Amino acid sequence: MAISVAELSDREEIRQVMYKFFRATDRRDKELARSVFWEDGHCESGESRWMPSNLGDFGTRFERDFEATIHYMVNMMFKMQGDVALVETYAIAYHLLSTRPEDVLDVVGPTRFAELDMSKQHEWWCGLRYNSRFEKRGGTWGIKIHRYIPEWTKVVPYEGNAAAEGYLKLMPLRALRGRKDASYEWFD
Repeated sequence: MAISVAELSDREEIRQVMYKFFRATDRRDKELARSVFWEDGHCESGESRWMPSNLGDFGTRFERDFEATIHYMVNMMFKMQGDVALVETYAIAYHLLSTRPEDVLDVVGPTRFAELDMSKQHEWWCGLRYNSRFEKRGGTWGIKIHRYIPEWTKVVPYEGNAAAEGYLKLMPLRALRGRKDASYEWFD
């Protein structure tokens, strides 16, 4: 199957939109998160649906429950239909959970929560797929529908270094939420 240069360009533009979405999620940049959606776009997971204009509501809960997140985009499948692209993105998402028991309960649910040693901080890993409908309007790709489809989760005790010990003392830059993160010097 031969893919045209135009389609390769469209695929890369879509990939960049997903990169921006993951960056927005990890940096808690609501403005950037909203920018990858069309005004009439939305996120959904089963019966739950929210609009880009409401990402602040979701983001508040997200900020409360997780101290840090990193989203890894694994692979993508594209079904191109002119100015519409149906895209499946596999991802692995790492979350450092809050130390507040009520937040951990919110994330893992009562059954798993009852099994956890709450004297320790925990990580929550999630393997998931994003099924997204992208639309190209005015020459620009944006998300119209963004579906979350979890495959698996894993909760384990956090065993990271203290922030200023070991190799970390040689790397003084720290990940920050929002536009104060060092990456915004170059990628604004």
